Amino acid sequence: MNKVEPQWVLWLLLASVSPTLAAPADDRTSAAAVLARALDASGGRAAWQAQAALEEQGRIEAGGQEGRYQAVTDIGTGRYAISYQIGLLEGGQGYDGREAWARRPGGDATVVDAAGARAGSLAQAWLVARSYWLGDRKAADLAYLEAVQESDQRYQVLTAKPPGGSELELWFDDATALLARIVTTDALGPQTEFLSDYREVAGVLLPFRRVQRRGDARYDVEIEIEHIAPARHVDDAAFAMPGGTPHDFRFATAARSTTVPFELIANHIYLTVRINGEPLRFMFDSGGVNLLTRTAADALGLEPEGEIEGQGAGENSMPISLVSVAALELGGVALANQTFFVAPLADLGAAHGAAFDGLVGYEVLRRFVVDIDYGNRRLTLSDPDTYLYTGTGEPIELRFADRTPIVEGAIDGIAGEFSIDTGARSSLTLTSPFAARHALLERYAPGAERVVGWGIGGPVMARVGRARTLELGGARVDWPVTALYAGAHGAFADEALAGNIGGGVLHRFRATFDYSRRRMYLEPNAAHDDPDRFDRSGLALKADGEAIIIAHVALDSPASRAGLKAGDRVRQLDGRVVGHAALGNIRNDFVESPSGTQVRVDYERDGTLHTTMLRLADLIAPDPREAGIRQQAAVARAADRR
Repeated sequence: MNKVEPQWVLWLLLASVSPTLAAPADDRTSAAAVLARALDASGGRAAWQAQAALEEQGRIEAGGQEGRYQAVTDIGTGRYAISYQIGLLEGGQGYDGREAWARRPGGDATVVDAAGARAGSLAQAWLVARSYWLGDRKAADLAYLEAVQESDQRYQVLTAKPPGGSELELWFDDATALLARIVTTDALGPQTEFLSDYREVAGVLLPFRRVQRRGDARYDVEIEIEHIAPARHVDDAAFAMPGGTPHDFRFATAARSTTVPFELIANHIYLTVRINGEPLRFMFDSGGVNLLTRTAADALGLEPEGEIEGQGAGENSMPISLVSVAALELGGVALANQTFFVAPLADLGAAHGAAFDGLVGYEVLRRFVVDIDYGNRRLTLSDPDTYLYTGTGEPIELRFADRTPIVEGAIDGIAGEFSIDTGARSSLTLTSPFAARHALLERYAPGAERVVGWGIGGPVMARVGRARTLELGGARVDWPVTALYAGAHGAFADEALAGNIGGGVLHRFRATFDYSRRRMYLEPNAAHDDPDRFDRSGLALKADGEAIIIAHVALDSPASRAGLKAGDRVRQLDGRVVGHAALGNIRNDFVESPSGTQVRVDYERDGTLHTTMLRLADLIAPDPREAGIRQQAAVARAADRR
């Protein structure tokens, strides 16, 4: 999953609470008591019950740049709408009382309705509506957690689980009784919002300063409110999702579609894209966004703006910036004035063994119906206004978590939501919470932890086994190689997601994505029933200049038994000199060569050359279809001898 997700999701969390139960004034160790003190300190019940809606405007700062921020909230219903612009970074989010939406750079907006995204929206609506104390609102599970002492400040911490929403931590300053922090958790981990500079507005106290932090304080988002005013009546249109599908593109012909050839390397799709007229090699990543490598941006003479935090499949984050691209051309279609993220991705290209200059994904999928014909290596973009699906696949409903497409599916009968990710070379990666909830480590008995992929944020470590059946609507894949993530951070630690479906599954189909109608189609191709094989070496390899370097060695694997270690530089395999361009073929050989194959490895360690024999072996249970293939081959050989 190579997506880049900025870590500044803007939560409008207004600080005012009140209990439904009275509590002794000197009791500070119960939820009711903490909330009672907060209510009194922030204005009292009558003052809060007199509030209807609030409008606010202010300054926002992120990544060294300043911009404007505005929001409107309906206390009576929990509806909200937020918008911001910081240089090239502009967008917003909202909840209209029924659906949550998000607007991204470039102006397009979409409903976000995957389970995790909806839970976050309902939690925010619960806060906006003051549902934890207004008598006509639904109560949440509220509990006193602990008292926390930090330097000279003491906090009383509550936990809250709104109906249908994600869990929150509410931190109250013991000295002022006011809400000082709100801690939320989403697909990328915990985020803390610090609230301060309380001022009186219409009889209640509201925070005029908010600081949002994901982890590294360098990437804090700071909001300074300049004006807050009560609004007695707010029109429904204020909370509606803005706009629709952008029409900032043009086709070269009247056909309203274009077909582009692509390379398929290690289940990754690579195609030629023109940026401001210059041909570049891009990866097509349904889990990603418009993105340029820093090297490509420099070569194009583009000067990135700002620096915010980005994270994807890996556990680490990285700085990302933005640039404006005058023209993006893909085949016979051109898109004007596109916003691109810029990130240092040399390490990712080295891990893939295929140098590339950037990604296209969500922004293209949002504008066109995208048909990926894996069998014939062709990608077709069609205008959704004139497109009509005529294939044989059954429609599979698409949901969205931010920009990522999500589908309902089941692994061995266990239902869940799965992200669809053409940028992942693996077949299926299950999230750590989903694997834990269903005791899948015990069920699949995977081997030692190892590198199963590389994404934004670094390597993805998981244990690998084999499931029986993956079902997505009417589509089915048997015996998929299944990685079970065990980490606590990154996209694969998402509590709401079951797993991520990558190219190891998708390349077995002709896949059609129709975001405008929120559906996907999967038609089996000639590769549908091929065995799903897995690496038999135990090596994770990266290109390092003209050499191949060992990035990781799995425990109790052929590589570890051969004495190979992380950091060794591979020079030759079976007498053949290896290099950057050979990495894809090497990986393929370690997957396709049968168990028992011996490979001579000449490598360098600490400046000294060494030689060892690597004997390939199955690291997970073989795909049962392998036996049928071997039997067919034996019959064919016997027939040849006759």
